[in-house]
Amino acid sequence: MYAGNYAVVNGGIYFIAQTREARFAVHFFNSSSGKTRQLATIPKTASWGFSVSPDEHRILYTQVDREGADLMRVENFR
Repeated sequence: MYAGNYAVVNGGIYFIAQTREARFAVHFFNSSSGKTRQLATIPKTASWGFSVSPDEHRILYTQVDREGADLMRVENFR
């Protein structure tokens, strides 16, 4: 599971995981059969946030479109 992105539903658990190719994908674990299947791949990096609609026809997740960093320098004036 990636970044705590999962949703528990009556029949199992939807979740985001990283594939062997280091891509992200949406999976469903069926609690009755004990089997997991991949439903879709995510084209970009997934981030925190995941939800499934009540009818289980749609999912909502966050993705990183652009990454960056701010540099900060801390000076000790003592």
